[in-house]
Amino acid sequence: MGRGAGKVLTSGKLMACWLSLALPTVAADEPHSWLVPVLLPESASAWTGIGDGQQLVHTERAATCTEAHAQLCEDSLSSAIDGTFTEITLPDGTNATHVATGDIGDMWIRDSTEQLTAILQHAEIKPDSTTPEMRRALVGALRAQAFFILEDPYANSFRSSRVDSASLTKSDRGLRRVGWVATGNYELDSSGYFLRYMMDVAERCEELQLNPKDLLDADGLAHSAAKLVLKTWATERSHTAKSSYTYPELSNHGKGAPVKDDIGLIWTGFGPSDNRYLHGYMISSNVFVAVVLERLAAFATKVWKDEAMADLAADLAAGIKKGLQAHGKAKGGHYCFTVDGLGGCEEMDDANLPSLLSLPLLDPEQSIVEIDATILTRQWVLSKKNPYYNCGRRPATSEVCGIGSPHTQTEIPNGIWPMSVIVQRATAEDADEREACLATLLTSAKAGGDILHESFDPDSPMHWTRANFAWVDSLFARFACDECWDGIGGVVSNASARVDRLRRYAGMRHGDAASFQVGSRSWRWLGLGRP
Repeated sequence: MGRGAGKVLTSGKLMACWLSLALPTVAADEPHSWLVPVLLPESASAWTGIGDGQQLVHTERAATCTEAHAQLCEDSLSSAIDGTFTEITLPDGTNATHVATGDIGDMWIRDSTEQLTAILQHAEIKPDSTTPEMRRALVGALRAQAFFILEDPYANSFRSSRVDSASLTKSDRGLRRVGWVATGNYELDSSGYFLRYMMDVAERCEELQLNPKDLLDADGLAHSAAKLVLKTWATERSHTAKSSYTYPELSNHGKGAPVKDDIGLIWTGFGPSDNRYLHGYMISSNVFVAVVLERLAAFATKVWKDEAMADLAADLAAGIKKGLQAHGKAKGGHYCFTVDGLGGCEEMDDANLPSLLSLPLLDPEQSIVEIDATILTRQWVLSKKNPYYNCGRRPATSEVCGIGSPHTQTEIPNGIWPMSVIVQRATAEDADEREACLATLLTSAKAGGDILHESFDPDSPMHWTRANFAWVDSLFARFACDECWDGIGGVVSNASARVDRLRRYAGMRHGDAASFQVGSRSWRWLGLGRP
């Protein structure tokens, strides 16, 4: 994935990846809008709402990198991959890569995509930083994602091996936790991340010497999974009338709270936090998938010659945009967190991505969101009006603020999630705000054992949740390390204590893998051994 909003890939490079596709010949510098990156701001720029009122303008910022900042960048990049990759064998005999999300051994498609995207981003800056094993894992993870979606397009996390249904409890089966499925919460954004990663791999396959030809060909595994994703999303536009999905944790006999069908928005049972919310149409997740759909529409035509998929993707994206215009905003002009199409508007924001705070990152080209509403939304969610915007309660910590989540409300009622602070920094225009965000992140990391965690207490940052949370590490490496990239080494561990800790939490062991050299230190690849 390119880091600049205008960086694209030529069809010549794609031809090198799929010789059988016979893509049309175009000029080497001809831009392909279907490959415009999503979710990455311009390098060394901040997103701001100033200017002509019609677009988000890039503004340059100072490039500084302290030793503590650089160390956290290095550690975060390492944490995204160390001890989390396991080679698995699929039923057809092909190998794939299971990517655990830190201290939880299951693979969330969303989390794994962010982990892999951090590697892709670093590889762009340091092309020699990846190894053959790493490159195989990048393709293997895509194979695993596609396979898992074909197993259950509604599931959100998956095991590294299949569990026989006879060994499962009635409760497990009721929660769809059968076969490869670890959790069956339907989260709209999850399969959107698969589509995004699939197209990112397409963009980078020649540069990284990837060979996904059998995986990404028309009628290949990824193509089949993409078709199922779009079919599922089309169904969930009419959730009440057409969907067969139910879940015991949802109201209304497992169908969830009532919503109005056919308003263009796509229903979801849960948000990216794995929590259920008041209404079924989550605004930020719909924005995210709409941007992915616009990109997919062109991709399906260019790469797969699949006009039916392209048409459906374009129709779904257009429907979301229409639904946002008609139902997406609160009376104050900011975007709602969730809506039902019946007049209901849930006013809050959760730290988990996609979030309302992340809208400028989700839709940098403003093809879906409205700039004025996005600016108002940022102001609203970073205020006490947002019930999950928390600050320290003591005078010394009162300016330590950030967005938390109902997911950790019980453990830390006033908690802040570092990922929300990362997003705030990435979307901030003001240099002082960016500096304050970084200071908060560095302080919380130091208090938490020199690592970021899922959440922390602003009054007592050594009180945190999740010992190792690869998702937040990946986000920090992607969005908070522009100033430090030049000093970051290869994508391997740089501290033996960290390696031991990750092995312990992830339940991994050293496998038969190559050794790597970073400076004067040698380390072994942790991810290719079986647990």
